[in-house]
Amino acid sequence: MTLVLALRACSSGTDTPAGGDSSSETPSLTAADGKNYAACDDGNCEVLIEKSATLTIGGKQVDATVADGYVQLAERGADGFKVGVSGSGGTGWGGSDGTTYSLSLKGAAGTTAVIVLSSGKG
Repeated sequence: MTLVLALRACSSGTDTPAGGDSSSETPSLTAADGKNYAACDDGNCEVLIEKSATLTIGGKQVDATVADGYVQLAERGADGFKVGVSGSGGTGWGGSDGTTYSLSLKGAAGTTAVIVLSSGKG
């Protein structure tokens, strides 16, 4: 009984490791083009978006928003496209000039995401 009491006296009273709880930390997200949204104009980029950004894709203004790991791209204008992606999925759309675009996520956490945009003709 004395041994048990001595061990309890040495305890800090907490079971949490000294480093803290790492499960609440946001993963580090990096993109090849950083926040250089102009890199997307040719339809090929990897950019970091925090909450929202305006991209130019193929000469068209596109609003990007991120919420709960979901990314939505919406072209400005009444006839513009709207696409969204989350998790490991991807999506695509076609431009009026025959260019096809594909969008996928490299990673996302909360209101931050790294998107990968690629394009091609055909």
